[in-house]
Amino acid sequence: RPPISVQAGRSHGQNNLMIALGICIASRSKQRGGSPLPLLPERRQARVQRHADAGARRAAVLVPIASVEGVPSIVLSVRSMIVSQPGQVSFPGGHLEAEENPVQAAFREAEEELGYEFRRDFQLVDECSDIMAPSGVVVTPVVAIRSRELNLENLKLSEEVASVFALPITHLLDDNHREWRTYVGR
Repeated sequence: RPPISVQAGRSHGQNNLMIALGICIASRSKQRGGSPLPLLPERRQARVQRHADAGARRAAVLVPIASVEGVPSIVLSVRSMIVSQPGQVSFPGGHLEAEENPVQAAFREAEEELGYEFRRDFQLVDECSDIMAPSGVVVTPVVAIRSRELNLENLKLSEEVASVFALPITHLLDDNHREWRTYVGR
């Protein structure tokens, strides 16, 4: 199924599914003792941590999971031509401000980029371990779920965002949409 870009209607059953998905993710976090969801092998994670400890610039992104057209999806944006990496598909996010933690930064940036209607009703469910962007910025992914249906057409996009779309979770889980690559020197 291709990415979704509009909403067809609201489904009470899908809202229950989103709540159940949030509970499942939070339960797995509790099983890990509240530690961040690991995304990298231990050796690579240690390298990222050393980079962060050495004073690397920090950022956070929101990994927003929402029901769009009744389908559990990950919401992504396309960067506009006036910002760095124009046309890049990305999660909402940006650099941490002084005295701000990654969760606060991820939600603030999501609201700045996609508007209050987007940010409204999202609940934090997990924080992932830090990763390092090619630029050397240390990024913390923050996972949040919205229990209410999200209508992408109602969003107030900032000038940093060209468009927004939803990618169904089933698409991401389908083996036909996976590709493994090996990069030399990375």
